[in-house]
Amino acid sequence: MKNRISPSVMRPLAVVATLLVLVMMMQVYWIGISWIIVSAAGIYALWQFVRQLRLWWQGRHSRVAGRERTLRVLAACMGLFLVSGTALYIAAFQHQSAAPETSFVNAEYLFRSLISSLGLFMFNLDSNVLDGIKDAPLLKGAISLQALFSGACTIALLISLAYARIVAYIKLHRRTRIDNDHNHLYVFFGMNEPSRLLARSIRRQEGERALLVFVEKNAVDEDTFDGWSSIVGLFTHRGQTFAETDELDARVTFTETRLCDIDKEKLSRTDILGQINLCKLRTLISELASGHIDDARLHFFFFSENEDENIRSLSTLALDETINRIDPSRVERHFYCHARRNGLNRVVEDLSVKRGLEVHIVDSSHLAVELLKADGRCHPVQLVETDADNPATVKTPFTALVVGFDEAGQDALRFLYEFGAFVDSTATPEAERRSPFRCIAVDPRMDELRGPFEAFAPAALSSRNADGTPLIDLQASDCRSARFYNDILRPLLPSLNCVVIAVGDDEQGMLLATRIYSSVRRERDDLSRFRIFVRTYQAGKEELMQQIADHYNEGCRTDSPRCVDDIIVPFGQKEKIYTYSTIIDDRFTQDGKRFLESYARMKGGPLWDDRHATLSGMRTRRTSEKDLRSLRRKEAQDRANAHHAATKLALLRRSRPDTFDWAGFLDRYFGPDGIKPHVTGSLSGITYPALSADENRIILNLARLEHLRWNASHELLGYTCADSTLHACDERTRRHNCLRSWHELDRESLTVSALEGWEADYKSYDFGVVDVTLQLHKDKLIHPRTQNNR
Repeated sequence: MKNRISPSVMRPLAVVATLLVLVMMMQVYWIGISWIIVSAAGIYALWQFVRQLRLWWQGRHSRVAGRERTLRVLAACMGLFLVSGTALYIAAFQHQSAAPETSFVNAEYLFRSLISSLGLFMFNLDSNVLDGIKDAPLLKGAISLQALFSGACTIALLISLAYARIVAYIKLHRRTRIDNDHNHLYVFFGMNEPSRLLARSIRRQEGERALLVFVEKNAVDEDTFDGWSSIVGLFTHRGQTFAETDELDARVTFTETRLCDIDKEKLSRTDILGQINLCKLRTLISELASGHIDDARLHFFFFSENEDENIRSLSTLALDETINRIDPSRVERHFYCHARRNGLNRVVEDLSVKRGLEVHIVDSSHLAVELLKADGRCHPVQLVETDADNPATVKTPFTALVVGFDEAGQDALRFLYEFGAFVDSTATPEAERRSPFRCIAVDPRMDELRGPFEAFAPAALSSRNADGTPLIDLQASDCRSARFYNDILRPLLPSLNCVVIAVGDDEQGMLLATRIYSSVRRERDDLSRFRIFVRTYQAGKEELMQQIADHYNEGCRTDSPRCVDDIIVPFGQKEKIYTYSTIIDDRFTQDGKRFLESYARMKGGPLWDDRHATLSGMRTRRTSEKDLRSLRRKEAQDRANAHHAATKLALLRRSRPDTFDWAGFLDRYFGPDGIKPHVTGSLSGITYPALSADENRIILNLARLEHLRWNASHELLGYTCADSTLHACDERTRRHNCLRSWHELDRESLTVSALEGWEADYKSYDFGVVDVTLQLHKDKLIHPRTQNNR
């Protein structure tokens, strides 16, 4: 039997034979193939160069885009020179191969020519090739000229890469000065979305007066500092950084070491800015503190996403001798640190007060909810019905659902619990009762989140409605689970007023909002008393989230004419948080300060700055924990009173017909001088003689409302009602003698009057808050967005 070769052996042999044939053919035609490849590459490179040159000419007037297009033109030119250099070397090798004593491997025609052409960009001429073409002066001259052009491209590339950094250096060291026209210095350690948004807002607000400086870390790591990459990295940084600083007319400087990486225990000196090579910044700060600059202000920002790094950077910079030598009476010094407003970070604020530094914890989640408080259209009062027979009271329950119990979710619950405290329409001053309230908070990690929240605010968690249901119900459940939809959401659909979604993801939050909206829409025709607030997290998705919300809101208004306001409301947008008014001017504190100063003028008492200086120990550099706790509590109440004005005014307007003469009412309320209302009586007998009996009843209900809000806020702060042995506020134990129902205040006032020897009237404080609210409204000093549009 004849032996046959296996097909598995024949196939590889056939492939090898084919390759040998192709190699033999390429040996014969290699020069021709090389010229074809180079010609095709040359045509493509020339086309790219002409195309990029045309684009550069079209965008030559744009500073940022023009710089990028210049680099593209340069890259296209280098590609063209690479091909032309390769062609010249092929011609040189072909010329040399004509000599009998010279032999080349055919592959050298293309590959060695390409390598030699690359060398031209570093002015590296192949001397062996030049020696071999001595008898071809034109070809030799062309290669030399090509080396000049290619090397020039390399130099141009380095200059273009270093251009932005050179310009930044010149701006900072030669064109930056401190004088009375440039006396507000803002220093950002790191550039990210929050710092860019705030810097842009500062520039719009202050114009040329603001001097913006960004401190960035060099792009090159010392551990990898070698070769070509080190040369490029030495001159380059993120191009976007330079582009954005140019847009903001800001300055940028670089440091090799971040503040958070400095070991404070090993510091040999306290010249922190000098140690990290920020000498120019140190000079600017010294000029600002020289005493010759009017209204000098110095602001430092630490806005990275890493909270620990922000705290460490702040504590390190606070040791700098240049900053500590500044006289606080001459220069305002402010430090802004992005971190959570918890107990630990509040200690950082307290400790800084003793050193005369103003440290502000910037909590984006907290500020997101504060923006809701400052907008009267988002208040719970918009979602309940008032009683016509008992004006300024509420006859419908308020039901809320909070999905996600992270920082924003917890702050949202506090907001709803405090601003959702209304006087029940069936209650009387002798039998005080809060209107029915229920808020369910849902989170898959609720078992570990419940403990700290309940331990801090035991009174709020133990509060019950008249039917025995808890006011706050914390549920451990995933918002994507069947239990959430069937056992938690479905029973709430007929009565649900408000949903706050803060799940940490924009898309998941908006998807959940649309599903809840659709579920409620199937159950109810009228959605005028229903809102969904969705927390946004990523700046790049805010516009998309708003477009989705607008789509559903427009559809609801089309189907239900009673739905005037938006149903789905995104909140917490970074462009609204990181603004001059919110961060620098701290408009929420300004609102509280305005309220307290109006209260002090009307009722007497300390002003904001005096109280802050006394309790914080700014003057003596000594303070106590109870003083700081008292200060935080009182300032929080002033801010809450300013924001809650929208709720009081909404209830006041609903209590009167549309044709009511409000101007005449305010004139009668404040009398001829228009400053202080005429009030008679005390305790339960407080009366406004210029008002009718019905109007006095309304003011009484507003004072009761204020006391309910005050009680709710203190419960969330961890305070409980003092026992019969304590008739004051004990900040150490967090017990307050006024944390009791309205009808019990008279008895407590009489007891304190007898024991302390001064005429106590705790109800007059609540009436005083109502008086100041109406005065600010009359004088148009309440922020426009706190006005109710209904």
